[in-house]
Amino acid sequence: MTTFIDGVAQVSYNKNAIINGAMDIWQRGTTVALTATLDYMADRWCSCQATPAGIQARVASGLAGFTYALKIGRTVSNTGTTDIKTAQIIESWNVTKLQGQAVTLSWYAKAGANFSAASSNMKIYASYGTTADEGRVKFLAGTWAGITVLENNVTQTITTSWVRYSITFTVGAAALELGVQFSYTPVGTAGADDNLYITGVQLELGSVATPFEFRHYGQELALCQRYCIYFQGTSAYARYLLGAADTTNTGVGFISLPVEMRVVPAQTNSATSTFAFGGVEPSGSFAIGYSTTKLYAPNFTVAGTPFTVAHAYELRDAGSNNSWILLSSEL
Repeated sequence: MTTFIDGVAQVSYNKNAIINGAMDIWQRGTTVALTATLDYMADRWCSCQATPAGIQARVASGLAGFTYALKIGRTVSNTGTTDIKTAQIIESWNVTKLQGQAVTLSWYAKAGANFSAASSNMKIYASYGTTADEGRVKFLAGTWAGITVLENNVTQTITTSWVRYSITFTVGAAALELGVQFSYTPVGTAGADDNLYITGVQLELGSVATPFEFRHYGQELALCQRYCIYFQGTSAYARYLLGAADTTNTGVGFISLPVEMRVVPAQTNSATSTFAFGGVEPSGSFAIGYSTTKLYAPNFTVAGTPFTVAHAYELRDAGSNNSWILLSSEL
């Protein structure tokens, strides 16, 4: 929060407990279809629509100081009327400093031209639990251990112009996880812009919303990479990592991660046909081997016996230029 010395406002760094509040980082892509599963889309923001016919997308904000905003809503002509929501869960390490204190959640929001929610209302939900890092599924279900609801879908009327809003609540002294959620309940049939737009989300100590804290892009990216790291080659045959054969048809690769991840990550990747290890397509999914939070070490199995034991081989794009690897340690 802002403090004053001799009447001069002093800048407070790292006051914002929200990561990617300005919606700058989108490692998974800039337009993603919503599904009935609570999945991460914009970095650190997970979204869900029980009737899957909507999108989450990065858009130019048109708001001074903010490059991007998050757009979330129904696709045109959709008639689903279940809540459309986006949420962020704060890791236990970062909740501890908020325990037993008043905090202020602030955000910029505007409605799309065809925003359909009754009375032009968006909703705000916040809760905390007393067990560390139980994750997004239990947050959505409201089953965190010791859950206390701080804001229970409080409504906020919004307009088609950007306005900054805020609410203040007190985090429990025993809190070890905290989540905030923005949503709206659509009605009728979606028009061309039945969307909610959000940016500049901040959660800070104190009972007053202070100016939004802009972090350097590299710093924000590193904060996001604690939870998600996305690798994609920039050209056909792009190299990912160097490995070695431990048998004539198996190998292992190694790469140091740019930041230490929250926990040992899970891996998803494009089709194995988009990769080659030692010039040979991996058979089935190549899998994380003895990776750590600092080191990515996948194992590979290929058909036949093309390798020489202990010789070095590369993992690279197979020439399609559409290979990718995503490592996730999200909550």
